[in-house]
Amino acid sequence: MESSKILRIKTVRLLTLFLLLGAALPGTGIGQAVSQADRDALMALYNATGGPAWTNHTNWGGTAATVGTWYGVTVTSGKVTKVKLTANNLTGSLPTEIGSLVDLTTLHLKQNSLSGSLPASIGNLTKLIFLGLNENAFTGPLPTGIGSLVNLTELYVQTNQFDGAVPAGMQNLIKLQYLNLSHNLFDGLPNLSTLTALKELRTENNRLQFDDLEVNQGVPSVTFTYSPQAGVGTPQTYTLSTGANQNLTVSVGGTYNTYRWYKNSVLIPGATLTTYAITGATSAHAGTYHCEIGNTHLTALTLTHANFTVSVDAYSVTTQAATAITSTTATVGGTVTNSPTSVTQRGICWGTSTGPLITGSHLDSGTGDGTFSANLTGLTPGTPYFARAYSVNTGGTTYGNEISFTTTVFVQDLEALTAFYNATDGPNWINRTNWI
Repeated sequence: MESSKILRIKTVRLLTLFLLLGAALPGTGIGQAVSQADRDALMALYNATGGPAWTNHTNWGGTAATVGTWYGVTVTSGKVTKVKLTANNLTGSLPTEIGSLVDLTTLHLKQNSLSGSLPASIGNLTKLIFLGLNENAFTGPLPTGIGSLVNLTELYVQTNQFDGAVPAGMQNLIKLQYLNLSHNLFDGLPNLSTLTALKELRTENNRLQFDDLEVNQGVPSVTFTYSPQAGVGTPQTYTLSTGANQNLTVSVGGTYNTYRWYKNSVLIPGATLTTYAITGATSAHAGTYHCEIGNTHLTALTLTHANFTVSVDAYSVTTQAATAITSTTATVGGTVTNSPTSVTQRGICWGTSTGPLITGSHLDSGTGDGTFSANLTGLTPGTPYFARAYSVNTGGTTYGNEISFTTTVFVQDLEALTAFYNATDGPNWINRTNWI
């Protein structure tokens, strides 16, 4: 009886010790010491990613002999084989030392706040079967060494800010079954037809074009998602002279593409090529254009090209106010802008009635677009005049706005009128408008 009691006490103590060592989801391999190099690599991860502020960091920081009890770490036969720290408030960047954990088969770090680029050393983890880096804030391209992870069956990097082209070495991962690249900034994807085990490929919400996707249609045996993708091209602005020609062109990779052009969001009938040509620009051509690119093989996706903004400087003729007005002369200027064809004649026409024409009194002043002036002579003193600038091209004669002015009177006439005003009590006239 006494010996049974002692046995039960020992058993309880062993169980208690086991629970204490294995608290907080410990890894397997309790009591198995790992190498100091593995312990140091884990501590580098801890220090680089804000370990003290992790949601759970139970037992982290102990000796190499305790690593199997560290939260999220699995030790098998004295080797660190799994690190699972999902949704655990990791911040900062992965350290280069992560590549020293060469016996890892699982690295699962999803739903944290990790940032920066992946270290090239991740390519050393050639025993990895599962790599989950999704839902973080990683940036930059995937390292080319990822093509060395030939034992991967699952790779999840979605919902980050990875950019550039997915490395061609991805073609080496022939055991891969699940690949999620979605919700990043990738702008290139290699032909993954070598991945004959692939069941699921997710690529939506990147910057991929149809040439990236066409070669991968049919590669995954179960699921292939590719829509939507980011818009293509950059905004362009054109300011055209009246009568000018301009091609609006899009360039999008793909063999089976279709094109639809829009102006101010309204479909342009018959505009179905990579280029939309504006010929003989007029004010009617001004507006915002864009092109939507589809694909007859990848019908779920439409790529929208950035806007082309077109403005047209209208042909105009303007008349400036008269200056240097005397009793018989005046100077009147004008400006011709954006004539659609060569201006062969320009100048000022004038008369004592509104709407003066080139067929009446006029004075030429050069050719072409530009600003000019004309000195009008032989005018009648004290007379109202009307004047307009004109421009002649192959389209005919165009007139500017009309201005008016009144010539002065001779000085001697003014003196005589002033004397008359004074002698006849001008200030008391019933109407003396503009006198003196």
